[in-house]
Order: sequence, then structure tokens, then C-alpha cells
Amino acid sequence: MAAAASLVPSAASASAGASASASASSSSPSSSPASSLLAWLIHNGASTCVKAAGIHSDPSSDFDDGASSAAPLLCVSASSHLVLAAKSHGLEKDTVVATVPRQLILTAQATYAAHLIASACASTASAELTSWVTQLAMAVAAERAIGDKSFWKPYLDTVPRRADVPYFWTHRQRRRLQGTEAEAMTLSAEARAKHEWNACVASAFKQDERLSKVTYEDYLDARSTVTSRAFDIGGEERAGMVPLFDLFNHVSADENVNVGTDRDGAMQLICVRAAAPHEQIFNTYGRLGNAHLLAHYGFVDARNPVADSARLPSSLVRAAAAAQGVAGAKIAQVMRDVDCPDHFAVAADGTPDHMLLEAISRMHDTVAPPRAELLAPLPARTLASALSKRIAEFGDDVEADDGGSGDENDKSRVGAASCVRDAELGALRACHSNAEQLAANLPEKTPANNSAANAPWDLF
Repeated sequence: MAAAASLVPSAASASAGASASASASSSSPSSSPASSLLAWLIHNGASTCVKAAGIHSDPSSDFDDGASSAAPLLCVSASSHLVLAAKSHGLEKDTVVATVPRQLILTAQATYAAHLIASACASTASAELTSWVTQLAMAVAAERAIGDKSFWKPYLDTVPRRADVPYFWTHRQRRRLQGTEAEAMTLSAEARAKHEWNACVASAFKQDERLSKVTYEDYLDARSTVTSRAFDIGGEERAGMVPLFDLFNHVSADENVNVGTDRDGAMQLICVRAAAPHEQIFNTYGRLGNAHLLAHYGFVDARNPVADSARLPSSLVRAAAAAQGVAGAKIAQVMRDVDCPDHFAVAADGTPDHMLLEAISRMHDTVAPPRAELLAPLPARTLASALSKRIAEFGDDVEADDGGSGDENDKSRVGAASCVRDAELGALRACHSNAEQLAANLPEKTPANNSAANAPWDLF
């Protein structure tokens, strides 16, 4: 692996990096950010990789030159940054679409603020404050702050200032997420970001005059960029921003390319599914549900095969069991014996976590059934009660709220929130309906200990 210092400027040589950056992008003042990015990659040693991949940045070019071996395989649209297969030949499986050497990967260890980040990490024992997210967000915020002097400017110019994640939404838009897993993730991310800023980041930036004007909002922008675009690059750096790779949009299944590495540690995008001529080329960020996609990346996949589950806090289960007359000491003992988590999962089809069935069955001195539809009536009542409280946490139906701006951005956010909300509410309501039927319609029987009556199918 080549040393990062050979191409990436240290803090002491930032001005040299700025010259390299400027010379890569100044040849064509009217060029698009995508064109400037490609010129920057070529200028800094990625020319062979980029040419071999056939990346082209001019969407008006004619891609029908199938007879030429130099004809581009891909087009990066200057207007939308969508990556498309060429009209004439598409993209074949196993093609190495792009290779980016490690020297051109933006990491916390290879940026202007590297020394500040290292010092900040050394001064705290908190794993939260030394996480890759904090370090890389500091690096991106710093590179943005030094502007034209940043070695990474041609790359960062292709990256949106912020990801459209929910903590940038309006109050009305965020109301749509009330009670959802996406809301919980968003609140957690906001709390962590504020803690990072107050405990570590703000004081570190004040030590450098160029960075002293970086605000919390700047850091939050950079953090959203990092959590939505960073790649796992392995090695000591763990995570980094990989130029060019983040132009490929996500799809939850049947992606065209996957990320890998070559023997030198360079990052590669390799075609795993052939693309037809002019087809958009997709990467995948993982098999993720829509709540995770929305909270971390700012979008949902309407055709996502990964169904979102809903969560049922164990605190609501405890309260529901107590309301049914179960002693507090017994509830606590069962929760310890079963090693219950803070939240139980309810699958998209309404099936509750088996650990949940085990816990509420023990609380009522019944045998945990192998399937939810065999749950005894008393545990079913406890489950239904807990689910009623959980459903109430989503608040009133907000579909009738028409106080939005009505623009496309507002409609997109509200639609994404509704997608997540409806999925989770659907799971909880299905589970609640089933539990209520079991509680209301099945007669109670007390099974005899150590007898055949303990079999789940004999409980009723």
C-alpha cells in the first residue's frame, strides 16, 4: 500500500494540496462538478483506473461508438449525477467499474485537521467521542472550512452540503415520524452530535484560526454527509469518503456493483449484475429497512424487500403485566431469567419476538407456545394492553394535516415518513388484533405442572 503522504497533503503542506486541486479543475471553468472530480482524480494518479472504467462526464456525448475500444462504459450526468451505462454496450458482469487508490480516500488521518483530531481523541477516554463518525465529520467540516485551499475541494463539490435526514426537517414533517424507529434513531443521532460538539469538537476547532468559525450547524451538516456517504475501508482508518463511489445510488436488491479492494488496498467497484445500455447503475448500502434508510440516508425504497419491524419497549410489557395483577417482584425475576432486551421486535406481519412470548407466558405461569397464535388468554391480554399503549405513542392520525408547503421537497419528506409510519403501525396493529382475539375468544385453562397438559396446544 502506498503511503498517504505521497499524494495527500498534511496540515503543513495544505497550500501544496490546494495547488494540485486548483490545477486539476481550473482548465475548464464552466465544467460540471463531475467533470472537475474526474480531472482531479486523473491529476492525482487515478488516470489508469478511471480510463479503464470508461467513466465519462459529458451527458451530451454520443455513446453509440461501439467500434472504439476507448468508448466509455459509463456516463456521469452533469445535471443529476446519475451514473448510466453507455447506449452502445451496457456494462458486463465482473467489469471493474472504478478503482480509487487509498491515497485519494478522504479519512480523518489524511486531512488538514488530522493533528487536531488526533489530539482531541488522545484527550478523551470516551469511545463515543473517538468514534469514526466523530473523527470523519470533523475532517469533512474542516476541509469545507478551508475552502479553495482544501485538497479535497473538487471531490467535496460533488457532495451535497447535507443529507436530507429527518433532523433537518420541519416540526410538522417530523410529526409524521412520531413513535417510529426512524424518530428514535434521529433523536439518538441528534443527542450524540450535540454531545460530541460540546465535549470535544468545538474546543478542538477553536485551536485553529481557519477552523474557529465552524459552527455546530456546520458540524451537523458534515456529520450527516459522513453517516450517509462513508464507506468501510478497513485498516486503521476504518471508514472514509471514497470519491466517485458515492455517485452510485442505492437499491435494496439486484444492485449492479459491489465494493471491494484489490491487493494494494485500493477500493474497487465491481459489476455483479450486467446493465443494459443506458440503464442506471446501482450500488447497495446493505440490506436495510426503510426506517434505517430514512434516518441515516434521507430516503426510503418503495420496493424495499427488507420489511421493517416495529419495536415494543419492555417497559410497556412490564406495566401491562402489573396491570393484570402480576407482582412486581415476579415481573422483574422473569425479565432477568429471560434476559429481556430494552425492546422486543414485532415483525412486519405482526408476529411477536419469541422472547416476548416466553416472558409474558412465564409472568402468567403458562408455557410459552411455539407460535404466537397458541398464546394463552392471560398473556394475550397483557400483550394486547402493551401494544395498545405502544400504538398510542404514534399520536393522532396526521394524514389530515395540510399545513405543509406543498412543494416537491415537502411531499417527498412526508411521503417517506408515511411509508415508515404505516409499515410500523401496520405490524403493531396486526399483532394487537391477533392478541385481542386470543384474549377474548379462548377459554382459560390452568395447566398441571409436569404433565401432558403443559403442551402449548393443550392450554386452551
